[in-house]
Amino acid sequence: MNGLLFALVAIGTAFLVSGELYDRRGDQSITVSAITGLTSNVIYSAAAIGLVLSSAMGGNYGLAIVGVLLLILLFFLARGNLELLKESEIRAKIAGQA
Repeated sequence: MNGLLFALVAIGTAFLVSGELYDRRGDQSITVSAITGLTSNVIYSAAAIGLVLSSAMGGNYGLAIVGVLLLILLFFLARGNLELLKESEIRAKIAGQA
């Protein structure tokens, strides 16, 4: 039970920290996410969540912290990717109306 609680708190913390990081350096996230793409972010995020859950359940908290750091980076990039997709959609609508 302690491992699962640690994993849930760790994933929530990663989400909050990535939000703060995006608020400060969001423009860099958009640039990098244009290169990495959505599919790789989803695959790596799922792997990082699996790493956190399996490590925390097994009691290897050091490896779980590595997974949290990876999640922070991937959530940061995912927010940039979302912003990039929104901008692309807006540009497409403007081009269609012109």
